[in-house]
Amino acid sequence: DLKIIEVIPAKIPRGKGLALIKMVDRLSKDGGRSMSSSVLSVEIGGSTPFEHLELISASVLTPLVSSPQNRLKWGEMAARDVSVNGENRLPIPPLEECTSIEATPAPASLSSAPPPSPSSKATGLSMARVLPAMLPKPSGVAAKSLTVLESAITTWTAQIKGVLKQDPASQLALGSANPTPEAEMEFWQTKEKSLNDIFEQLRSQRIRSVLRVLDRGRSTHCAAFASLCKEVFAARDEAIDNARYLRTLKPWIHRFEAEGSFPKLAKHFAPMLQIVVLIWKNSKYYNTAPRLVALMRQIGNLLIARACQYVSGEQLFRLVDDDETNVAVEQLRVTLLVCGAFKKAYLDTRAVVARECPQNPWRIQNNAIFLRLDGFLERCYDMLDLAQAVIHFSKLSKTDVGSTDGEKLTSLLHSISLDFDAALSSVKSADYDVMSIDDNDFEADYAMFRTSVRDIELRLSSIICRALDDSATVYGRFQLLASFSHSLLSRPTIQNELEGRRIELIQAYGEDLRSIQNNFLHQRDEIAGCGTIASNGLPPIAGALTWCRGLRE
Repeated sequence: DLKIIEVIPAKIPRGKGLALIKMVDRLSKDGGRSMSSSVLSVEIGGSTPFEHLELISASVLTPLVSSPQNRLKWGEMAARDVSVNGENRLPIPPLEECTSIEATPAPASLSSAPPPSPSSKATGLSMARVLPAMLPKPSGVAAKSLTVLESAITTWTAQIKGVLKQDPASQLALGSANPTPEAEMEFWQTKEKSLNDIFEQLRSQRIRSVLRVLDRGRSTHCAAFASLCKEVFAARDEAIDNARYLRTLKPWIHRFEAEGSFPKLAKHFAPMLQIVVLIWKNSKYYNTAPRLVALMRQIGNLLIARACQYVSGEQLFRLVDDDETNVAVEQLRVTLLVCGAFKKAYLDTRAVVARECPQNPWRIQNNAIFLRLDGFLERCYDMLDLAQAVIHFSKLSKTDVGSTDGEKLTSLLHSISLDFDAALSSVKSADYDVMSIDDNDFEADYAMFRTSVRDIELRLSSIICRALDDSATVYGRFQLLASFSHSLLSRPTIQNELEGRRIELIQAYGEDLRSIQNNFLHQRDEIAGCGTIASNGLPPIAGALTWCRGLRE
């Protein structure tokens, strides 16, 4: 039965066919290797044209007309018409398929059947309960047409369920997009429009005709599709209600985004959360824990985005290179204060909701809402620790140790300074933004930096202890400690290592005080006995004062 022809036939045969279209004038010498790129193969025909129409529409036509790039050269009217008429449109089979079944004669016993109720006329979904069970089973052309209509119902069901299962929480769970409240509002507006499109089509005469035909043919798809339609109506009411109430939050989100000063963002938290409370009180659907969690996390995403604009990783390292690390530290502290103010505003608002809505309070764990924000705060603390370490170790290269072995110890200090710069460079050279919590490489890089810093702190503690041992006087030891900054010596690792030496230093200082006290008392008693004190030729009172000043020093 195989037939080969060189031109496309005027009428496609009922069997399946394979069309081979040559895309070039002549094939290259490599033969089969260029066949896939030079010859296009297309399957055509089949028992019905619908076998390929749906596939071509979904895989070829819809992507072509939906692509924004393909609409660049279209006229405004054409682009708008395709955009409106091409979204969420249910593929309706030809009316001939409906006519072929409706034209099937009913038995005479149906002539006395009661007319359908008004409710069944309105919905077109319960006709099977009106018609008697004695309807004949479709056969021949009618049965084939019924199969086509049932296939259309299956396609509608898949398309409608695809719209119904869309939820903003699923977008937030992905973690990659990090949506903001604008995305939440746009989602519900889009879902409202999609469900309105489907709702209008379900009310159209053509789709109701298809459903009546399936009822008449006693199709098993009718009951399930009727239940799906109820879900559409309920989801449409929810989308309309949510979109309407979220529009009240939009001006406050815009004010938050338009605020030019990051520290002033804190004043927007209370009024913005008050709008959320009003939505919680009045909305029929947007007063559940999943909705609140999604919205609060999206506000947190917006706050994180603003914070990254205020203090980015590139900006922090630029300040470090310009010896303005103190500015970087201040910016990180401001970021922590603003983010902390948002958490406090939420907790205060939750307490208000608990008083005003005792029947529906905000019973949500803080971790569910602040999961990503807490991760960002931890990153800020890590970067604050890094910036403070830069300040602490920045003066080591200019520090000199004046003990008996001072030259060697000073050389070791300068070596430690170079090692710290190398550890810092490993973080600065990263090819990602260190303030972005979506990149997990920072954890490993920062752990290596902390390990290097701890090793440097131990080495520095050892050098300071050796220098203290070489100092012969208490005054020299104090001078040695004064050459290092108080913040550097206050680092936990160094402080723990020097704790014993500090006790020894205090004890030595106490012994010096007791020695001076004994000397003073002894000289005082001698002055009381003889009335004079050795003063290097100074008058008695001036000599006594000079001697006391020496003891004090």
